[in-house]
Amino acid sequence: MSRRMIVLLALLGLPYGYLALYWTSCFATRCQSDGHKIFYTLVALGALPFLMAFIGGVFALGGARRVRTAAASRTPTSATVIEGARGGAGLWIGVSLMASALPACAALLYLVLDTPEPGRDRLGRICETSSGSTTCRPDPEADRPSELEQINHLRERRRSAD
Repeated sequence: MSRRMIVLLALLGLPYGYLALYWTSCFATRCQSDGHKIFYTLVALGALPFLMAFIGGVFALGGARRVRTAAASRTPTSATVIEGARGGAGLWIGVSLMASALPACAALLYLVLDTPEPGRDRLGRICETSSGSTTCRPDPEADRPSELEQINHLRERRRSAD
């Protein structure tokens, strides 16, 4: 791993180390936490899947570069074989980190970037704007049972009638 990569990983892990140190000391001494620390912790937890995907991509690219360099050598020596094995391990770790982080990234992006249908709010209510004020009311269709529930209700009626 290059020095630049070590420095980059240390800088990316520094806020998480600080938060871990803060919360362990806080739980050990029964301190009173403020809203800012809770907010920073939640932001850090929300950014963690994106950070994992980034680190996994860097590991995968570095591992692929090492494997390519080791495979390109004309005479395989023990050093090139070991370098290729280290690159393969880095590639595997990077791909597994990315594979585990990308679904979480997609879910978080869906929550943040989801736009409701026109004329509705995020809760599914019908909203109407008149003279500068917006009024939202529940959707009457949402209270209606689904087709499956209606069919099951009819079956229960037939069984109780028999």
